Amino acid sequence: MPIQQENVLAASDSALIREPEACNLIAETLRRFHFVRLAVTGTSMLPEVWPGDLLTIQRKDPTWVQPGELALYLRQDRLFAHRVLNNALNSDAPVLLTKGDSVPLPDPPVGYEDFLGIVTDICHRGTNRPPSRNPGLVSRVLAAVFAKSTLAQSIALRLASFRAVAFPRADATSAPASCDRVAGR
Repeated sequence: MPIQQENVLAASDSALIREPEACNLIAETLRRFHFVRLAVTGTSMLPEVWPGDLLTIQRKDPTWVQPGELALYLRQDRLFAHRVLNNALNSDAPVLLTKGDSVPLPDPPVGYEDFLGIVTDICHRGTNRPPSRNPGLVSRVLAAVFAKSTLAQSIALRLASFRAVAFPRADATSAPASCDRVAGR
């Protein structure tokens, strides 16, 4: 099923979406159609998710969310996609404990009412892949470096930008089409 352009929403900064109207539209889209795709510009999930990547978000019952999955949630009229550290089911008010891979501290607990869905697919430079539930050693080290150094983040982003310009993919003309596939559809 091809993704229509209007289903892809742009993101900004570390929050995926900041505008309350867009957040409500995304939440309603997930409730009605069970998936949405978002373009990312934030850096809180480096090196797993890079600015410009397209995330496919799928609705999921929060009680079934597992540690390692990337959760989309709403907080103060902003959307975030961060890694789940724990699903605290035993508390009076169940919450998800989350953290951006390249931010130093965990997020405040995410109530089930703020959880919208999970990332099922990442489209990076025209190639789809599922998110890693257990990042490897290199990814964990890079994330730790990025969490401590905005200079390292800036250098990595510039190198990635240079790479995209200097070494375009051989299938660059067909890259958007290869991202039309939605995981599980």
